[in-house]
Amino acid sequence: MRKFFLIIAVVCSAAAISCTKQGTGRFEGGWSYKMSGTVTVEVVTTSIVSGEITTETQTLSITNETGQMHIAPTGNGDEMVVTMSAIGAGVTVLDATAQESSLIVGPTGCRLRVNLSNRSTLDFDVECSGEGIRYDDMLILQLDFDGDAASGESTYTILESDVKCVANLNK
Repeated sequence: MRKFFLIIAVVCSAAAISCTKQGTGRFEGGWSYKMSGTVTVEVVTTSIVSGEITTETQTLSITNETGQMHIAPTGNGDEMVVTMSAIGAGVTVLDATAQESSLIVGPTGCRLRVNLSNRSTLDFDVECSGEGIRYDDMLILQLDFDGDAASGESTYTILESDVKCVANLNK
């Protein structure tokens, strides 16, 4: 009887271990995603007329994105490639690495669209990095952006970002 319970315990342990994916297999697949958040920027404006320079800090929303994400191993260890195809926009390609139960993103160069307070948008050339954690069929990425942009008399430099991307595994 004792041997029977020992065998059952070993089989259950083996089944539990085999069901817990680690590394690239944990993140590989097709996902539907939504991304939103804010960036805090320093705005430096130089007046063309007076030459006066003003500096202010603003918190701006990024342009929300919805689309399809595909995460695939590159064949080089734990390295992965993440493609994000936003509806009505372009495609972003990010480098990532699977580390235990986390997906480490970047740093990778990409473009980030931000909503300005005057209802226009501004594209930033940025370095994107971050970390993702998978919870069942959901992946939550906390993304950090570093970069700058210019518009008219103003230059914008990202000081900090609070951007989240939530993805659900396509079945």
